[in-house]
Amino acid sequence: MESAERGVMDELGRRAAEIEAPHAEAEAAAPVPEAEVVREVPAWRRELESRGDRLRAEALAAHAGDDDEAPDDAMDGDAVMRLAQAAVAELYSPPRVTAVLPRQSVPGHRVPGLSGLVAGSTFDLHKDAAGVAWDFTRPADRKRAWERIRAEKPFLVVGSPPCTMFSRLQLNLNSAKMGRVEWERRRREAEVLLVFAVAVYKLQVLGGRHFLHEHPATATSWRHPAVSRLRARPGVGTVVAHMCEFGLQTSAEDGGRAAARKPTCFMSSSPAILEALSRKCRGGHGHAPLRGGTRARDAAVYPPGLCEAIAQGAAEQLRRGPCKNGAPGEHAVRGPAGV
Repeated sequence: MESAERGVMDELGRRAAEIEAPHAEAEAAAPVPEAEVVREVPAWRRELESRGDRLRAEALAAHAGDDDEAPDDAMDGDAVMRLAQAAVAELYSPPRVTAVLPRQSVPGHRVPGLSGLVAGSTFDLHKDAAGVAWDFTRPADRKRAWERIRAEKPFLVVGSPPCTMFSRLQLNLNSAKMGRVEWERRRREAEVLLVFAVAVYKLQVLGGRHFLHEHPATATSWRHPAVSRLRARPGVGTVVAHMCEFGLQTSAEDGGRAAARKPTCFMSSSPAILEALSRKCRGGHGHAPLRGGTRARDAAVYPPGLCEAIAQGAAEQLRRGPCKNGAPGEHAVRGPAGV
């Protein structure tokens, strides 16, 4: 798996070198080898099982003098899963989903309905929770983020790469104004960020953990080869949701506020999260268009209802335990063969 990871990083470096200054030192590009089948038990699962064994032993000891046996369901798999702290990390955004979760540094703090989940690292293009800005077009920043995610092993990574350069609207309105050379430079830069996100998602899948990726349903990024390959993996699914169902609003023609439909596609390895996000507009309200002014940019902000739905879906996935029927965590997953 490590050789596959190195290959992914080398390939990302090659792509980034195409958009960096001519005299910048480019990273060596190497083909990404096919990793061997991995059957190791994920670290987070080993920890849960270890905790479960200790707690089960304590429960048996407490019932040692009783005539009846300890309840069969006193320490089942779901209970063990609920006892663990599972971190949620966010890639390319400030704290959004993590903002509704307790911090790991605050022991005993729990949010009703989200038992077991805690806020993990955020990697913001502008400023993360620690006030640090990340420039993911730089190989050094990508490597730092990659190593931190590898070390922290978050239960869930929520990724939202910048989508501007994959927007048909932007292509029609701004490509001519920007000029071909500048447009192509920005497109390649956006592609580096997209491909790095996919590499992180694959790292999650290889470890038996989960990811959630979000882009507008009409974005051209859904046809990118790296995204298409990940989407085709067993255990990975997609749903299209309407953001008005989560409370998204934008400015209306009359100067007030109106619901924004904004069809959005979510891709994830977590069935519970996809179920929580599978909402379509039920009507009963009008929609404001996203064209004009700052409407499209404003609509990129996650409404509180969306953050809560993602957190609730993650909590439900944690409660269910590892996926079955060929989903990640229950079968041998091959490393990335290329991005």
